[in-house]
Order: sequence, then structure tokens, then C-alpha cells
Amino acid sequence: MFLTHPKIPYLALVLTALVLPCLQPASAQGFGITAFTGYRFGGEFEDINTGSELKLSEEQTYGIVLDRQMADGELLEFYYSRQPSSLLASGPITPGALFDIDVEYYHLGGKYRMKSNPGAFYLGSVGLTRFSPGIDGLGPETKFSLGLGVGIETASDKRFGFRLEGRGFGTFVDSSGGIFCGGGGCVVVTESQLLWQFEVNAGITFRF
Repeated sequence: MFLTHPKIPYLALVLTALVLPCLQPASAQGFGITAFTGYRFGGEFEDINTGSELKLSEEQTYGIVLDRQMADGELLEFYYSRQPSSLLASGPITPGALFDIDVEYYHLGGKYRMKSNPGAFYLGSVGLTRFSPGIDGLGPETKFSLGLGVGIETASDKRFGFRLEGRGFGTFVDSSGGIFCGGGGCVVVTESQLLWQFEVNAGITFRF
């Protein structure tokens, strides 16, 4: 589902072609750092005041993963990802881009290698989603979120490798509550309870 999206960066597609033919188990070093870039899409809800359908624009992401080997095939991970985005509206009252917004994920979770194929893994995480509007008078919003994902990784030696993964995030927003509020009230009032986003990332891992 992720790989067929038409706007995923070419980097992810090129790395897929390079990685799949030579899939090997990843290194078992104790600590790892992965720097990545990717593409995020999704994030739709409705403003009940205006009737507009609101959506976060699809944009490139970048971030970092820190992991620690905990047991055979299991790792503890800290995940950070940032997306410079815009809040878009489609409706009779406020069509077009409303304002720029940065969306960040701060997650802690587990990474589990599949025993049948140690180069493949799945992920589960919990953490916070931070929305930072680029408009005067509005402060950042921080919400609880959950994440799930799958991926593959390789290691050309014991300290260096490639990683490709897809992740989905569900962020809990207030049902029938305001979002992006300031002194003059709330810009958006929504009936949504979950905001869904999906991303594909490709990165380079260093282990030590």
C-alpha cells in the first residue's frame, strides 16, 4: 500500500531495488542510530463550524531513530519525525491553504525481528504528536498517539546498513473539541476522534 503511492520520494524506491536482492540479517550491535527521510500522507478531519473538509498536505519528512538491543531479536526504540506541512481546506466557506503547520512525532516503542527472516521487522510505539501552527496567536498542540509499522533492513558489515519501513500513526484529538486555539478562540472545531497519517521512510543505520 505504501510503495504504490505516486509521490513517495525516489530515494525509497531506489533503496528498495538495492535492498531486496541482497537481504541479510541486521547487525546485533548494542546501539543503533538511523537517519532517515521519507514521505507522509493522510491527516483528514472536518471543521463542524464551516463544513470544510480539512487535510494536512502531503510532504517529505525527516528524522532519526535511536535503538537499544534488549533481547534476541528485540530492540527498544526512540523515534522522532518532522513534517513541514500546511492545513488545507475544501469547502464553500474557506477553500485553500489556511496556514503552515509542522507535525512532529515523538515515540517510544519496540522493534521485533521476524524469526523466519531476521532482515524483516515489525514495530509498535506510543508517544506524542506535536502540531505547531505557523500563524500568530496560535501555540503548539500536543496529543497522545499510537504507531504501528513494518520494514526491512540490511547490514553490509557489522556497523553499517540500510533501513526501509512503512509506519501508520493514529493521533487522538478531542471529539467535538477545538484545535489550534488562541486568545481569539479556536481556528478548528472538529468531531473527529482519531487523526490518521502514514509514511514511508528510507535511512542509513550506524551501529556501535
